[in-house]
Amino acid sequence: MAAVADVCAGLAQHKAVLLRELCDTNVLDVLVKKGIFSVNELEVITSAVDSDKCNYFIEVVSKQSGIKLRDLCAILFNECPKLAKELMYDKQRYVINGKILK
Repeated sequence: MAAVADVCAGLAQHKAVLLRELCDTNVLDVLVKKGIFSVNELEVITSAVDSDKCNYFIEVVSKQSGIKLRDLCAILFNECPKLAKELMYDKQRYVINGKILK
């Protein structure tokens, strides 16, 4: 399972893609429907100017743990294909044959 810091770091690295996915998909509605985000958190993110949407999203993600974090990651990979592709590319780039390259 991914650690909260790893998920947040990955999202922060890909803010441009994250913003497009937040605007072009219904990922936020799915996160609320699954009980991972609250309606209040949804409203804060959707009412923010574009430059702040990702920061608020990452802030909410940083508060997740355990099952909710796992579910959040699964939803991101299902609902945000472009972001998932970027995150998977990063993972493959840094881990080759079990060795972490930095």
